[in-house]
This record gives sequence, C-alpha cells and structure tokens, in this order.
Amino acid sequence: PRCRHFGPAADASCGGCTWQHMAYPAQLELKRALVADAVGRTLRQPPHVDPTIPSGSGTPWHYRQKVHFVFGRAGRNGRLTTMGHYARGTERLVPVVECPVHDDRGNAVAFRLAEALASSGGRELPLRSIVARVSRSTGDVMVTLVTEGPPGRRLRDVSRKVLTARAGVTSLHANIHTGRGSLIFGDRTRLVSGTDRIAEEIDGVTYLISPTAFFQTNGQAATELVRAVLRTIPADLPVLELYCGSGLFALPLAKRGQRVIGIESNRVAVADAVASRHANGIPPARCRFVAATAESGVTRIHPRDARCVLLDPPRSGASTAV
Repeated sequence: PRCRHFGPAADASCGGCTWQHMAYPAQLELKRALVADAVGRTLRQPPHVDPTIPSGSGTPWHYRQKVHFVFGRAGRNGRLTTMGHYARGTERLVPVVECPVHDDRGNAVAFRLAEALASSGGRELPLRSIVARVSRSTGDVMVTLVTEGPPGRRLRDVSRKVLTARAGVTSLHANIHTGRGSLIFGDRTRLVSGTDRIAEEIDGVTYLISPTAFFQTNGQAATELVRAVLRTIPADLPVLELYCGSGLFALPLAKRGQRVIGIESNRVAVADAVASRHANGIPPARCRFVAATAESGVTRIHPRDARCVLLDPPRSGASTAV
C-alpha cells in the first residue's frame, strides 16, 4: 500500500480506502466481477459486464477533487491538536499526515491550515472540519471551514493569513454545523471571500458548484459517466432525470439539443443547475429543473415529456415507489 495509514499493518488505519493492497488492474477486474455477481443474482443468469473503465491517469491516486479532513481536540484545555479521518464505521478520529487519494492542491491547503492552528495554540477554536474543492479545468480552490458555532476572532485571523489567494485559495466559505451524525455540512453557509461557486468544465459543459452541494469527487470519472450516458441515450428522445443533482447529465443532454426535465430534492443543487444552465446558454424551455423528491416529482410529469428515464440515485438506491 502506498499510504502509511492503510490497513491493519498501519498504527491506526483511517479506513478511508479498502483496496490499496491490490494492483490497479486487479482492482478494475474485481469491480467488474462484483457487478456481474450482483446483477447475475438478481437476473438469475450470468450477464455480460464490460471491463471497468480506468481513471484518466491510469492510477488510483490524487483523483479526489473534494478534500475533507476532520479536526479533533485533546487535553483538559480542549486544544485543537489533530487533523485526520474517522476510522471506518466509527467516530474515532485517526490523525493523518498524508492522503494520496486527495488532490495535492487541496491537501496542501488543509495541512497548511492545520500547521498554523497548531502554532497558534489551538484553544477555543470551534473548528469541526475543512473541505477544499479543486477544479480540474481552472485550478481554482474553494475552501469551506465547518464550525460548531460562530468562528470567533482567533480562527478568523488564522484562516485569513493562511487561506489566501497567494496560497491558491480562490474562495472561502464558513459553514455552521451544530448537529451530530455523518453529514459534513450544516444548514448555514456564508461567503467570506472570493466567488460564491467554483466552476468545473466537463467535455465542454460548465458546471457552477456551491460549497455544500454534491458533485462527483472524481472529475475524470464524471467525464466517463457523461460520455457513457450520451452514447447510450438516443439523441431524439425527451429525457426525465431523477436525482439529477447539479445537472451532471441533464446539462450535456440539453446542450446536445434534447428536452430534459431534472428532478432533485436538494434546493442548493437545483440552484446550481439553474445557474449552470444559464452559463451554458441553454434555453430554460429545453432544460427544466424541479425541486422535489423523486417520488413526488415523477407524478407531475406527462408521459410525452419523458420517453427516456435516467436514474442516478444515492447510495440507498431508488425507492420501490420510484
């Protein structure tokens, strides 16, 4: 394994990766075999599954354009001493000194902030985590500091010194997250400096992404997914996309000339999709986004407006009703 924090041999495995002990070609074949097995058990006959498409670089490193680290405290004074990842399936924080699956530019920003916080004493800082999204097409870096409450003067001073344009940070946001659980972000986000969204281009389509909205973390994989969808869907059919997110598939389909309706329950993602539609000069009549759950949204669509349905549901999958 390339990363010192991987596997049972590591002093404390972070659990973020599972296959680093396997050569990359073997990883690709195992993924193909897992899909064939799952689909085969459902269909009760062996299906044909094409080989897994490798990442653009041909290696499993530095592909995550969304960099995320959690901060932890220690001692009676609650000093902010640790930056790392949660061990798999727990809330136990594992300190890390590297993360080779992250984009190097995002890693550099996060470790620079951690070092500055440690030198400042690190007490009374309500920081929960840092998220840095890096654009493949522009090189811009959008940073969001997630805090348990108002950032406070000390954290503001440190972040302003470290998270600067000179350090490669093009926009800075503050998010307040007071709850518990696995969600990274809370409900309130404020722009501190720079632009409110980061731009990413995939095969000639521009996507504008807000700090808390979901977007594919692997830009090259997103490109391959878009190309596969465009190859598969006939160019003359009106399309209904459920769980459309920020319009990853809806926008290139509409740019190709198809009529598309996208349904998404996350209003931040829908606002991003609308902004991206405008940025690409796509007429609203050709590409419409509906802020609704897939269950309720699908009942509003007339059959003539959707001769093809595109599903890219969350990990939990599509509900029986959908």
